[in-house]
This record gives sequence, C-alpha cells and structure tokens, in this order.
Amino acid sequence: MEIPVVFGREGHKLVGILHMADCKTKNPGVVLFHGFTGNKIEPHRLFVKIGRSLASSGINVLRFDFYGSGDSEGEFIEMTFSGEVEDAFTAVDFLKQQSYIDPSRIGILGLSMGGAIASYVAGGRDDIKSAVLLSAVADLSPLAERIKTQYPLEKLKADGFADYLGWQLSVRFIEELPTLCPADKVKGFNGPVLIIHGSKDDVVPVDAAYQYYDVLKERIAETKLVIIEGADHTFNSVAWEKMVIDNVQDWFDRTL
Repeated sequence: MEIPVVFGREGHKLVGILHMADCKTKNPGVVLFHGFTGNKIEPHRLFVKIGRSLASSGINVLRFDFYGSGDSEGEFIEMTFSGEVEDAFTAVDFLKQQSYIDPSRIGILGLSMGGAIASYVAGGRDDIKSAVLLSAVADLSPLAERIKTQYPLEKLKADGFADYLGWQLSVRFIEELPTLCPADKVKGFNGPVLIIHGSKDDVVPVDAAYQYYDVLKERIAETKLVIIEGADHTFNSVAWEKMVIDNVQDWFDRTL
C-alpha cells in the first residue's frame, strides 16, 4: 500500500509517500533523503522503485520532499543544509511513530547531498540501525567555490541570492557549505554502512566514496563499498539502476 502523508509543523509541512509493507505487524522502516534540487521521486523514479522493492520484502519506506522542494511547503531559497538535517530528523521521528514500525529497526538512505544529510543523521542520533550512502557528497566546499566564482560576496549580498540553474540559493545556504564535514560526522555512527557510487560520476567524483570508506572501514560495524563501473551520478541506465536496487535490497534485508 502507498499512501500520501503530510507531517511537520504549522508553516513547515513536509509531503511524502509511505510505502507500507504490512500494517498488522511491526516491521523495519527506512527513510529516503533526496538530493540537492531533487525530490521524493528522483531521476527515472529511482526512489519510487527502491520504496516498492523494499516494501515487497516487508520493509516500510518513507520518501518525502525537504522543505522548499517538491510538494512540501516553503520556497527553495529558504533551504539550508542544517534545515534539511532538521527535516530529516522530523521524518525519522514521524516514521517511528507509526504503529506498524519497529522503532529499533530504522534505516536511512541518502542520494547525493541527501547522502551528506544521511551522514549527519546517522552520526547525530542513536536510533539509526543501518545506512546507505548513494553517490554521497563528502565535501560541499567545491559547490560553494563554484557559486562564488559567479557570485562574489558583494554581488551575492546585493542580489540576496545566487541563480543556480534557475534555483535561488540563499546567502545562508552558501555560507554554511564550507563548514560542513559529512565524512567526519558519519564517523560517530556505530551501525553498518553501505556506500554505492558510480565510477564515472561527474557530479560527485568517486573519490568521495573512498573518502567515506576510509573513515568508516576501521569500525567494528560492517562497511561495504560498491563501485558500479561506468555508472554516472544517478545511475541512468536500466542495468545500473538494477544493481543499485539489488544492493540496497540485500543490505537492508540483512542489516535491519
């Protein structure tokens, strides 16, 4: 069963879809975090397919739009990284509150900047059991530098935003980027982590996957690295997509 849900607080409502496995028994739950300028569907409906695959094996899934993205309230210019981390916490809490969820078996998956969000969630809470980092950003300062080459600080503050391919990026969002260290933050997570990345990712270079792996591999918990040869940032082929879904499915079946 798939049902639309609205959660959050007044003036900050988040819209999502719940993939319900079986509401008669308590089963694990997974929250999906979409990427920068993305939404709860993601390219070639990747998040929809992941949600349906996991639900078919008894794992409930919540995919949702961050504030200012997709169908959720707010404008994109209001988006900040720390705000999305708060939204992610809210989404995890919402899923845990459902009567058919086993709150001790919660997983998270993040794509691209959503992977960085997942790193902050995993490293900042003690109720996450398993995590998947999909094409995850490990360092956000290069994005800040690219923006600042087009928008020097004086112009940025005069305009009040940067025009990034039609998306309005706030000064607060841009100034926060160089202070973020998701690869360091996830080191505080004690659960298993699966890292999946395409070898030909030209948005978030594959070096990011190795950076995450290097900081996590010495932990007691399992850390698995899967590099999909030839794949791009969002795994835009039927074969690459299948490899992602199969690996995610196997991972959460084993670790939740």
